[in-house]
Amino acid sequence: MVGIKKEIEGTGKEVAGKMKEVAGKGLNRPGMEFRGKAEQFAGKAEKKLGEVERDMDGAKKKFEGIGKQARQ
Repeated sequence: MVGIKKEIEGTGKEVAGKMKEVAGKGLNRPGMEFRGKAEQFAGKAEKKLGEVERDMDGAKKKFEGIGKQARQ
């Protein structure tokens, strides 16, 4: 399935990033906190890319179906 893998991986990065952010706050390590926030952002972007890929695949299949009907 197109895009779903990226959505899952993006969600994993978001969770890992949140864990780093919280750990960085708790340990008073601003660098770790910042890296966690950056990882969350990267995860959100990857997840959104997966959603777009999935939507584009759905639109492609829809238009292919319309093209087949028009040729009949």
